[in-house]
Amino acid sequence: MQPAAAASPSRYILIGISFVNLAFFKVWSALLTYSHSDTYLMKAGATPMDCAAAIVNTLLWGTLLGLAAFWIEPRLRGRTRVLAEWAFLAALAVPLNAIRGVVVIHYPGLRWSALEYSLGVDKALLLVGMIGLVGAVPTVVWRRKLVRGIAMLLTVLSVFAAFNVVRGVMKAATYNAGLFANKALAPLLANARTSPRIVWVIFDEWDYRLTFRDRIPSLPMPEVDRFAQTSLRASEAYPPSGQTPWSLPALTTGHLVREVDAKGPDDLVLLLPPGQKPIHWRAVPTTFSEARAAGYNVGLVGFYHPYCRMFANDLSACWWWPTALQYNSMGAGFFQILPNQVRSLFETDSRSPFGQALAVQEHGRIQRESVRHAVELVRDPRFGFLFLHLAIPHAPYAFDRRTGRFTSRSPVTGYWDNLILLDRTVGRLRAAMERAGLWDNSIVLLSADHWDRSSQLLDGKKEHRIPFLLKMPGQHEGLAFDHPFNTVLSHDLMLALMRGELTDAQSVADWLDRHRTIADSPYSIDEPPM
Repeated sequence: MQPAAAASPSRYILIGISFVNLAFFKVWSALLTYSHSDTYLMKAGATPMDCAAAIVNTLLWGTLLGLAAFWIEPRLRGRTRVLAEWAFLAALAVPLNAIRGVVVIHYPGLRWSALEYSLGVDKALLLVGMIGLVGAVPTVVWRRKLVRGIAMLLTVLSVFAAFNVVRGVMKAATYNAGLFANKALAPLLANARTSPRIVWVIFDEWDYRLTFRDRIPSLPMPEVDRFAQTSLRASEAYPPSGQTPWSLPALTTGHLVREVDAKGPDDLVLLLPPGQKPIHWRAVPTTFSEARAAGYNVGLVGFYHPYCRMFANDLSACWWWPTALQYNSMGAGFFQILPNQVRSLFETDSRSPFGQALAVQEHGRIQRESVRHAVELVRDPRFGFLFLHLAIPHAPYAFDRRTGRFTSRSPVTGYWDNLILLDRTVGRLRAAMERAGLWDNSIVLLSADHWDRSSQLLDGKKEHRIPFLLKMPGQHEGLAFDHPFNTVLSHDLMLALMRGELTDAQSVADWLDRHRTIADSPYSIDEPPM
């Protein structure tokens, strides 16, 4: 960088802090700009430790960069000055990438995954290359003037660093942990109903075609195949929506949902088809409240939605995790968050030069923790109704099927690995129930909230079908159900099962045939993967 001649160290430090502040643009945006409605998807929000780490990083690294530039700049001559100018311009890629990361949140069509989805990999790379070429031409022609102009601009923009630091202090001082706390759970019923015992498992983004019809030959799924051979297996099941925010409320209430509107950390308004009034998910009957009213102890392991904040009155055991993103994958303590905020500048939610990205590591942890709690619940005979919404095989992909460890870095083909993780999870749940003597007398439903939205990148094809496999108590033979239906029926099916109206697979098949009205939902809109 090239400030005016004989500039003081303070000017260099100011430029350095301004540069780092812009590099932390995405970090600051996540900490300071979320709204009350955004808290719905947050486990904790911007904690005092998050804010303190961002302040220290901005001031510390900015000061160090400024002092280094102050010492180096007067010693630059000839070719070394040219190299230094190019290094400075190249370093601008860090703050520019941070700004891009915030822009794509508001304009998701500009995400790399969206460009891949809409243009294809080759055309997306060509577009990015052309944009880079257009930017490179003026840089070559006006390099020195550009360096001076950017140094001056950074000096002016340093006021925003002070603004962020002050807002960070205020955010930390006014943090309200109670806003994000889970509510007190319902007490265990002493004489709870345990028959029929129901275990409903939703695997997030589980695709029927990729699991059964177009599964690659090198992908054995013995546990899923074994389960399918002794269950009612639907070949034409469609979800209520192509998105988790819509599908889960639809599945648990029996209402198709055309849009959702978060109102805070524990309130989601469901906008229903035209002609129907909006409803609050937490305020209407759900399978959780109806199971509790029927005398069951209800247990839940969830992903994405803050179940434990919304439905605690109906649940006697509950764990949930939000979607793993950069901002919530930095760690818990100050000395974890501090270096991870710096690391986050050089990686995305799915790609990193350091191995697994922070968000991928966090997603793998969520998958392990959720399965561990799910295993605990399914073998506990006190719980007669269990709802397990698991973050498998949903991206980002952390699991490596070759090693059986959470070391994968593939942003697309990792879906195959996560199908193996799904298969092993089915095996673990079954083994836990068998050891507890609960398998044969339980109803077990395995299904999904939507198809794999990135399957077009995986093998060039896409369809909306999802698995729907239902095992009744004592069932040892399979039954194919080949009529198209929408799994929004799952809510009413659960009520019929609780009431004892359906006693075997054939009665379930007959019930589905009588009640099916639509197959593919009008809200199953194809969108690029997020």
